[in-house]
Amino acid sequence: MFSIFKWIVGIFLLFSIGFAGIVGISNYYGSKKAARTEVVQNENLTKIPVDEEKEETISLVGDSVSSNDADNQEVSSSGENDEEGAKNKVVEESISEDTFDTSNDEKIEHSPVKEQRNTVLLTENEIMEIIEMNYYSIFTTMRETDEKYNWTVNQEEPVYEIVEPELLNNVTKNFAINEIQPYFKDFFCECDFGVLPYLLELDIRMDIIENTEDFFMIETIQSADELNGGDRIILTAKKIQGNWLLDEITVHHYYDYNNYTIQSIELSVEEATKLVQKNAPSYQYSKTVTLPIQDQSSLNGEVTDVYIYENGNGEVIGIEEVNGYSRYDQERLR
Repeated sequence: MFSIFKWIVGIFLLFSIGFAGIVGISNYYGSKKAARTEVVQNENLTKIPVDEEKEETISLVGDSVSSNDADNQEVSSSGENDEEGAKNKVVEESISEDTFDTSNDEKIEHSPVKEQRNTVLLTENEIMEIIEMNYYSIFTTMRETDEKYNWTVNQEEPVYEIVEPELLNNVTKNFAINEIQPYFKDFFCECDFGVLPYLLELDIRMDIIENTEDFFMIETIQSADELNGGDRIILTAKKIQGNWLLDEITVHHYYDYNNYTIQSIELSVEEATKLVQKNAPSYQYSKTVTLPIQDQSSLNGEVTDVYIYENGNGEVIGIEEVNGYSRYDQERLR
């Protein structure tokens, strides 16, 4: 009997322990599931206000940028939103600086290299030296080449192709082809007239019309004498591969023999005084009178202003305004 009772008690204890284990396991997994559900719910509850806060912040940033007043806009009134608003403000300022910063453009526009290039210009004396060196070298080249080949002595026809390479040391191809080649033979004819003006009076007039780092244009004159002159001359030069070369020359004679009209060189009294001082420094300006142009071979009694200069001995010189001609007809000039 006692043995049967022990078995019954053992079986009862075994079932009790098994039932308790099942209940414990069930409670464990139930509590774990509940905890997980609570965590999920808490996460959902946390996410909702965060998303709403971001939407509110983005809306505020958009409104701030569109009103162009981001620096003074208050993004949030709460402690947490103040921190988020400060971050957004920094982002806005960064975007504004990147978008509207024009400092680089200003640096390029006011580049010191560009300003330096614009200031590298020739002085008046430098322009004068370039013109005189290149212009009178044309005549020197012609004379030396003629002496070398004896074209004039042997009455042979000069060859332009021989001279051109030397000419291109002083003039451009454009100048050589248009101003020298068509009249090349006339340089060796020993004629009274000149193909080009034989004298550029840069010391009397040198008006700089244009002056850049690689180009210049000037106006000068050749005053009239018994054979030539009375010209207003426009001359240009270009800087090519570091060398200054004459490029074009335009000569306006005071009398147009094609249209029979006068084109005065408009000599001023100051320029006339320079002419007189070069040749007769003892003469001083006295007055201006109006007289017929002295060269009447092709004219019809046209008149001009004449600047009168006198010396201490009662002698006078007249300089015609129309062409710079010096006249000495004492009775008419007094």
